[in-house]
Amino acid sequence: MSRLNKTAILHLTIILIIYSTPFWLNWKYILIAGFINILQISIFKGGILSKYQPENKSSNLYIHYIDKLFPKNSINIKYLNIFLNYFIPIFFAFCAYLIQS
Repeated sequence: MSRLNKTAILHLTIILIIYSTPFWLNWKYILIAGFINILQISIFKGGILSKYQPENKSSNLYIHYIDKLFPKNSINIKYLNIFLNYFIPIFFAFCAYLIQS
């Protein structure tokens, strides 16, 4: 943990907060945040915080840690990015809708 820089810790904290949103944030706002995330990725060619992490400039946080934890993985980065950028926000909004209705 001491090897993580401040940006990585901030990044992980934001991700954990995002994962908790179905329990406390209106599902409509989750959808809006998902679209904002897609815009961010389209405009900046990746996440803003990922660009500031020295060891993680070429990939996103998930890929970086998957490669660290499983060095001989065969994960298709294209499909992982599609899953993370499009499926997860819709899934969170759907879960929030089910929890809140």
